Amino acid sequence: QSTDTELGGGWTACRRCKWSSASCFRHSLMYFASGKGTCSANSKTFKSVWLWVYSLNPPPPKGNWKLALKVGKTATLGFSNALWTNSDLLNAGSALAKEEDAKYSAFNTEPFKRVRMCVGSPESNCVEHVFSKKYDNAKALFSAGYIRDETVKRDEILSNFGPAKDSYQDCPMQRPGFNIECNDGNKARWGFCLNCASQGCQNDDGNDADAAIGIGIAGQSTDTELGGGWTA
Repeated sequence: QSTDTELGGGWTACRRCKWSSASCFRHSLMYFASGKGTCSANSKTFKSVWLWVYSLNPPPPKGNWKLALKVGKTATLGFSNALWTNSDLLNAGSALAKEEDAKYSAFNTEPFKRVRMCVGSPESNCVEHVFSKKYDNAKALFSAGYIRDETVKRDEILSNFGPAKDSYQDCPMQRPGFNIECNDGNKARWGFCLNCASQGCQNDDGNDADAAIGIGIAGQSTDTELGGGWTA
C-alpha cells in the first residue's frame, strides 16, 4: 500500500506507524517496511523469478517441467498486466538463463497440477505448489479470480525471496493464494499479504493489509508494480 509501483515478484511494505519515533523504531523490524527508524516505506525490492508448470501432456518423463513465464527486475509483469490473463507472448525466444521479462507458449498450452517459482535462478531457490485440481494452462489459473489456498508455503517464500530476517511481520499469511487482492491495493498473482506491525496480526481476508510478497505484485504505497519481489 506504500509501494510506488506494482512488482512482478518480490514484496511490498507498509506505509504508516502510530507510535512515536523511538517506539516506531523498536517495532519497525517486524514488517517489510522497516523505515530505518522512521516507519517510511523503504524496502521495495525487485526479484527475478522463473515460473514453471509441470506438464500433464504426454509423454510423462521425469522432470516434465515447462517454463511458462519469467519476470525480470522490472515493473512489466506486475499484477495488472494483461499478459497474466491473455494469450499474447512476450520475448518468447528469450534464453532460459537471461534475466528478463518473457512469456512462453507453455503458458497457454500446458495443463498442470503443479507449479513452481524459482527466485534469482532458473532452477534453484524454488517454491513448489500442488493444486487439488488440474488447470488447462497458466492462463486459466491466472484468469480464475481469487484462489484462496492456505497450503501456500509461507516459510519457503520468505526464505527464497530473502527479505532480511526480522525485517518483516512474523504473523500468519493474510489472504494467501493466487490472484490475491488484499485491502488498500496490495495484490499478488502468487503470494500473500501482511499487515503493518503497528496494528498487530490481522489474518482474516477482510482485515487491513499493508504489504505483499510474491510474483506479479502491487502495493498501495509503491510507485510501480513489480514482476517479482516485495513492495514497500
